[in-house]
Amino acid sequence: HQLAQEEEALALLSFWRVRQTPDAALKIFVHLLDAAGQLWVGTVGGLARWTGSAFDRVPASSLSGRAVMSLAARPDGALVVGTHHGADLLEPDGAARPLLDSAGEAMPAPVLGIVDDRHGGRWIATPRELVREEGGRVERLWIERATQLVINHVFEDREGGIWVGTRDSGLFHLPARWRDFSVLRRVEGRADLPSVQVPRGLGRSADGRVWMVGDQGMLDRIDPAGRRIEQHALPESIGRRRL
Repeated sequence: HQLAQEEEALALLSFWRVRQTPDAALKIFVHLLDAAGQLWVGTVGGLARWTGSAFDRVPASSLSGRAVMSLAARPDGALVVGTHHGADLLEPDGAARPLLDSAGEAMPAPVLGIVDDRHGGRWIATPRELVREEGGRVERLWIERATQLVINHVFEDREGGIWVGTRDSGLFHLPARWRDFSVLRRVEGRADLPSVQVPRGLGRSADGRVWMVGDQGMLDRIDPAGRRIEQHALPESIGRRRL
């Protein structure tokens, strides 16, 4: 039922795009259905909420930037809004304030993605680092050599390590109690490195190892303790082109 509501709202969005905005080249970056069933849409022109009959725009002046590139809902009903100039916290009453780090500084920009982990933390992706927020505390975590980070997945393994799959920069691993990420990337002919070029999904096996799946039927299983990698390939019969 929720999916049907979202599809109906997106169909209406097409109508709104043509009839209610003068920008014929409007680009939609992200949409989010919150816990109350409200549809939020982030575009190059700002943030809007579907009221059931029209889109109610959030004043662009209340956010850190006009282009809204990522959204995440908080349990208290607030939204974390990522823009090309930083990140903001939009309260249920409509009040907005900049999301700051523990030193009181604004988030680096642009905010390309926001992903929740399984323990109530939130990972915010920017071009050269990850920012983790939990309980109002914000911590910046540097990711070396990631020039244009776009997160596909964030995953915590049994040992408490964090794995970050990215679109173009490989797989990043932050072992438990470490401060710096290491990177695993595919290299042709190297069996000790991932066969997956672009991670599409991460999951935990029963023995605590990490499964990573990618395009073209590639599948890797990684042991977090020793970072040993097993390369696999899915059979043609279940579809290998895209997972």
